[in-house]
Amino acid sequence: MIIVVAIYSVMFIPMRIAVYPTVLEPAYGLLDVFTFVLYVLDLFINLRTTYLDSFGEEIKDPIKVMKHYVYSVGFWIDLISLLNYPFSVSPVLNMVGIMKVNRVLRISTLITQSNMEKGPKIMMQMLYYYMLFIIYLHLVACMWFFFCEQTYKLSLEDSRYQAWIPPYDFYDGNDNYWEKYETNEEQIFLYLVCLYYSVLVIGGNEMGPKELPEIVFMVIINLTGAIFQAYIFGELAVLIAQ
Repeated sequence: MIIVVAIYSVMFIPMRIAVYPTVLEPAYGLLDVFTFVLYVLDLFINLRTTYLDSFGEEIKDPIKVMKHYVYSVGFWIDLISLLNYPFSVSPVLNMVGIMKVNRVLRISTLITQSNMEKGPKIMMQMLYYYMLFIIYLHLVACMWFFFCEQTYKLSLEDSRYQAWIPPYDFYDGNDNYWEKYETNEEQIFLYLVCLYYSVLVIGGNEMGPKELPEIVFMVIINLTGAIFQAYIFGELAVLIAQ
């Protein structure tokens, strides 16, 4: 349950911050409270959840169990992510909520420790890595839109700034991309355009950044994307070879 909720948070928190602030309204407020309560409960449950040591033995001692979780990086990530409390209006605290992706990573442990047969287990692991890839692309798309939106707003105030235009529009001489933004009715379309280019940039395609923040962001994404892509497809290759 908590993993499903974490996936929901990782998908919708960045979208609300960067692309579509009113997505899922008016139900989002109630969902926010519900998920926050689950995250708090999950934190306390993990303080009492047994674990396997390096010898494969299940540790049940309450003190050892608590220390194992508290001394782990995962505990602090889970704790800090709770700063994204319901109805928070702080962009910084809302971005901290993206750290809830840490709970999604538990899927790998659950699959590894499951009693499934080899075939289904490999399939589940492949789906897990594919899901991570989708989450990565989603985060890149949201961040890219955020950077481009800031540049666009600056371009309205100062002609020295150039707003980003999707390369396919740029080459066609079509500059109505931001007109859709102004109508405030096609946020999903704007997001899908950015998602489309986040897929392309993984393969080294041109994004056409205009201003320094966009250029720096693209350099970082190209470098991290290459590493992430190599990791994901490397793991998939190992699974397929088994």
